[in-house]
Amino acid sequence: MELCHGAYSAADYAIKFRNLAAQSGWNEARLWVVFREGLNPVLQTELACREDATSLTQFITTAIRLDNLLRQHRAGARPPVSARPRVHPDYPRPREEVPIPMQLGRSRLTEHRRRGQMRLCYYCGASGHLIHLCPERPSSAQVGENSLFFSLTVPVSLCLSDRCVPVSALIDSGAAINLIDGALVEELGIPTIPCIPSLRITAIDSQPIGGGYLTRQTELLEFQVGLFHQEHLAFYVLFISSPVNSVILGFPWLRQHDPQISWHTGELVRCSATCLKECLLEPVSRPCMASLVEDSASLASGRIPHVYEDFREVFSEERAARLPSHQAWDCTIDLLLNASPPRGQV
Repeated sequence: MELCHGAYSAADYAIKFRNLAAQSGWNEARLWVVFREGLNPVLQTELACREDATSLTQFITTAIRLDNLLRQHRAGARPPVSARPRVHPDYPRPREEVPIPMQLGRSRLTEHRRRGQMRLCYYCGASGHLIHLCPERPSSAQVGENSLFFSLTVPVSLCLSDRCVPVSALIDSGAAINLIDGALVEELGIPTIPCIPSLRITAIDSQPIGGGYLTRQTELLEFQVGLFHQEHLAFYVLFISSPVNSVILGFPWLRQHDPQISWHTGELVRCSATCLKECLLEPVSRPCMASLVEDSASLASGRIPHVYEDFREVFSEERAARLPSHQAWDCTIDLLLNASPPRGQV
């Protein structure tokens, strides 16, 4: 196993080392030597003066701590987080003379209200459909032919007082809350309540998402996943620019229901034991076709189909229970001594 520290931090080097060590099958003494020889010379010199580690785990922890101190010293004793200035990009607004579909969260407030009051689609501005059914809205398959973007989505239904609306939900374990698109909330007329206090929301790079704060959340909605999983759930409202999925089920939903997920096929395989007791609906009776099997009494009474009339004796219960008569003789089979059966296919 050959592994060099190089330009990586000691923490990254330790992660790569542990992944390879788990597959090597070597003992701790041999792994200790390999880890130490892979470190850069400066860190090896510092560790040579500190031979107080009694285990490989303690030695790796000491190496990571020393590497962090050396990196901070080279950077002028400033934390690495504040060394890079934050950049707030200035997104150009679309020109008004170009008729393009409305970008959610970036359009003028008057246009946003006009489409909501006239029950128009928030994406293309046409009537007769909602945003999640808009034919002009790009789907996940239109992201790009060379795009390597994979996501885990499930079909869900938002059950309102007068109807159930099917939407697509994204399962995101990195989301700290459950979210719903604000445009869909306004189109469906879902009642909301204020968030007290408001929540600050940022992306993985610490940049604010949307307006940076969540100020509204829905009331408890009847929410159904698949055919039988039903619950009541409240969502935080966030205006997302042209969302592919109108609902995001975050880590709180995963922690509550603890479903078994097949990451190979991208499917929810099984519900937890708690869901089987509390969240699953009773199976709905559905019409089906079955064959009628008549009992022996009805057959014996003469109710035999006309096509089987010639075989009436076959359906006789009395003849079926009757054993063959005993005979006074036994037919013997004479066997030839030391004879072998003829060879060949049977």
